[in-house]
Amino acid sequence: MSRIGSEAWGRQRGGRLTASEQAVLFLGLLGRRVSARLSRREGAVARLADIDIALPDSALTRAALEHCVAECAPAIVNHSLRCFAWGTLLGARDNLGFDGEALAVASLLHDIELGRTGRRERFACTCFACAGAEGARGFLAARTAPPQLIDRVCDAIALHLNPHVPPEAGAEAHLLNAAAALDVAGAGLSGLHREDRARVLVRYPRSGLKTRMIEAMGREHANAPDTRAGLLVRLGFRTLIGRAPFDG
Repeated sequence: MSRIGSEAWGRQRGGRLTASEQAVLFLGLLGRRVSARLSRREGAVARLADIDIALPDSALTRAALEHCVAECAPAIVNHSLRCFAWGTLLGARDNLGFDGEALAVASLLHDIELGRTGRRERFACTCFACAGAEGARGFLAARTAPPQLIDRVCDAIALHLNPHVPPEAGAEAHLLNAAAALDVAGAGLSGLHREDRARVLVRYPRSGLKTRMIEAMGREHANAPDTRAGLLVRLGFRTLIGRAPFDG
């Protein structure tokens, strides 16, 4: 059976959760919250000043950035850029090998379908993350990206809504999931040095992300209640977004 939230799962299930899958994700979310509380008690963390958080300079990354800017509001564009930066820092901190171009492209394309419930009929999935993976596959195939990179990117996008994505599901998927949770809800923020946090936020301002994200998740819940986004909203995700330790 395909991993819940994966691109293959999205094709099989249309992005809709069964009752047992909802229970699995609920337990995963509880575990994530417990881990987040425990991590706040840890001591000092090392600064990663020598880690570059700029996007890789490749034709595919530039194309993905152009697409993100054309399709998304500024708050989502900067969120996507921060996800790459956070993911890069987390990967360096944890000595996790990953493909920088794949992480960059996945970060830039992961929220393109967020809140666009009115156009979801052109996708096989009602879930915005799975629809985003479907759209990303077409975008990357049209640019003759390597098949292995396409698979890494699309699974990372599809899986990023899960409560937790382990490294064995793919380094890029693991890092995008952790980075998105950090940027939207503040999960794991204390695990990065305050100066590393500051340089990400100065380089890519938040531009009202909380308001944009709360509104978009509300549309997802209203129009696709049986998806992971719908479940997260029912479990109070919009409150978590509002309480995230960021200004805007």
